[in-house]
Amino acid sequence: MRSITAVAALALVSVVSARQLNVINQCPYTIWPGAYGNGLTNDQTGFQLAPGASRVLNVPDNLNAFRIWPRTACSGSGSTLNCESGDCGGRFQCSGITGQPATLIEMTLGSQDYYDLSNVDGFSVPMGITPTGSYTNPNPNSIYSCASAECSMDPNTCVPELVKRHSDGTVTCLSICSAINDADQRAAFPILQGFYNDVNTAALLCCSCGPNCGAGCGCYTSSNCLYGCSPYATAGMGGVCDVTKWPLSSQGRQYNTYLKYPCPNSYSWPFDDNTSTEICVGANYDITFCPSGGTAIDTSKTYTIRVAGGRSGCSTYLSVASCGSNLVDLYNVDDGSGRQRFQFVPVPGKTNTYNILVPGGRSGCNAYLSTADCSSNLVDLYNHDDGSGRQEWILTPAGNGYNIKISGGRSGCGGFLSSASCGSNLVDMYSFDDESGRQEWILTPV
Repeated sequence: MRSITAVAALALVSVVSARQLNVINQCPYTIWPGAYGNGLTNDQTGFQLAPGASRVLNVPDNLNAFRIWPRTACSGSGSTLNCESGDCGGRFQCSGITGQPATLIEMTLGSQDYYDLSNVDGFSVPMGITPTGSYTNPNPNSIYSCASAECSMDPNTCVPELVKRHSDGTVTCLSICSAINDADQRAAFPILQGFYNDVNTAALLCCSCGPNCGAGCGCYTSSNCLYGCSPYATAGMGGVCDVTKWPLSSQGRQYNTYLKYPCPNSYSWPFDDNTSTEICVGANYDITFCPSGGTAIDTSKTYTIRVAGGRSGCSTYLSVASCGSNLVDLYNVDDGSGRQRFQFVPVPGKTNTYNILVPGGRSGCNAYLSTADCSSNLVDLYNHDDGSGRQEWILTPAGNGYNIKISGGRSGCGGFLSSASCGSNLVDMYSFDDESGRQEWILTPV
């Protein structure tokens, strides 16, 4: 974020007053935010947020070069915390980020605020930032003035050499620079090893100074340092770190497009300034993990779906019959037949909306989880998505799991996938989440 750094260096604000950054976790899993910046207290540089939790950070009005990011797949105790994404060198409190990938928000506060979302280190968790309170919009006609910014994407849509799978079942999308510096990714994908072995290509993909720069990275003094320079530099000394000059992916695309297309207002490479930086004056900010209630579903996996509560000692696994029936009910185990395992296929153009399919145990039979129209609360299987909305399901975090709600075709009728109490293994539709746990479902990747 070169433009923000430059502004921070010129900040002349001398009066320090409090601003508030409200950090919110709307993900259905725990996040350990990491942060650093001039003006933070030590306890603000690392903390834990359970699903639904939030924390207000009181920061100075001249907060300088602030960054905050999610850490996931973490373990540790006391001052030690080891995370598979967003790690801070194994420390609970952060002085910088060492473990990529990590989506992050960058910000400098002052007489004018600058903020952005960045996937330069890769995409890990959906994030958003929104100005709040009494603030001044310096340019109401600009989409980059006091606007909310959000980045949500399915990491499985990234090219295979950028997709990173973690021990807790989550999936992230590396940046190309992160990927070539990840030994496991290089071992799995020879294209990355080739880029890594060529020092000039590696420097170009990371916008770093390169092997011949020496002690400094002087963009205007040495032609050896151009890989670390903006393509917008003058006097002919910039331009080498140009995304259009990067080698193409195994799918024949520019690597930054895997991060830019789903998140057009976020940084996808280090000099992506023109479409990524927001300005505002005097605002507080909400910083949200999973701002759309992100589901973190890995669409390449199958899942068991279990009732979260209200059925102690009874069957809890969502299950389907063999091909002789379209019945959907509850079973007591995952029996390995495939009939208690489900795949989530995103519905194009609809946020957190999926076709839920049974990929196994019913070869040649109906496979789409479906509901009847308002004449019945029946839940069964259908042979395709008929466009009515009754084979499309919206996932929203609830308790320790999800509500699974029908997308359409039942206006005014019960819309929540629900289970009966222990007297029955029935699965049907209910009108709301009654907090018994029987409209909340736990998804576990197989």
